[in-house]
Amino acid sequence: MVPRFRFDQRAVHLALAVFLLAIQMSGQTTAGRVSGDVLDSSGALVPGAKVVARNIDTGVEQTAETSGNGSYVLFPLSPGVYNITAEAGGFRTERLDNVRVDVATELTRDFHLTLGATKQEVTVISAANAPMLTESISVESTIIREQIESLPLNGRDFNQLVLLSAGVVPNIYSGYGFGAMASNGNREYGNDYLLDGVPNNSVYQNLSGADVSVDVIREFKVTSGTAPAEYGQAGTHVCRDFPPSAR
Repeated sequence: MVPRFRFDQRAVHLALAVFLLAIQMSGQTTAGRVSGDVLDSSGALVPGAKVVARNIDTGVEQTAETSGNGSYVLFPLSPGVYNITAEAGGFRTERLDNVRVDVATELTRDFHLTLGATKQEVTVISAANAPMLTESISVESTIIREQIESLPLNGRDFNQLVLLSAGVVPNIYSGYGFGAMASNGNREYGNDYLLDGVPNNSVYQNLSGADVSVDVIREFKVTSGTAPAEYGQAGTHVCRDFPPSAR
């Protein structure tokens, strides 16, 4: 007898929806990424080097090893300030201090190791609040914790801080904006709010759906223009991150 299988159409649709949501959530993240190459003094790539990023605030470490072509990737990194070290046998350890990793940011940092004992260390200090160069062609602005804590807010509504971002203006095209914003030519209904990578939209108000206290927002990024593919079809994205203590 040939076995017969019956499928519940609703169950199939539900499974498909869960699968698509998982794909979406895996692409949208508040974590930062630091990558680059480890080279010696002659410019040759160093495979097998150990690269460690240590969060200054929490002490949490993330470790990576350079591949055969001398490249490394540190991911995922929670937003914060890091000290990053690179070490390999026969070379002095190089440390890059005060590397600021903002929400959903990709940074490139290369290390140039010099010959010497591993216990010898070369330290390079960078300003934590200095502007960072990224590999993105998007228009990106990051609102950091110091701004969230210090700037006046009517009703403690974080949405007002979105106006600090480049190219963002209050919605003036209709009488029903509810405080929504337009960004770099994108209308307010094209905005997409993400909360730790999960969509959080109010379709009626074109704002963030769930009310979130500014006390539990570490920082957030506004991305507009040509946004990365993982953010889908929306024109402007507001991506928020909670501090570890609030998760």
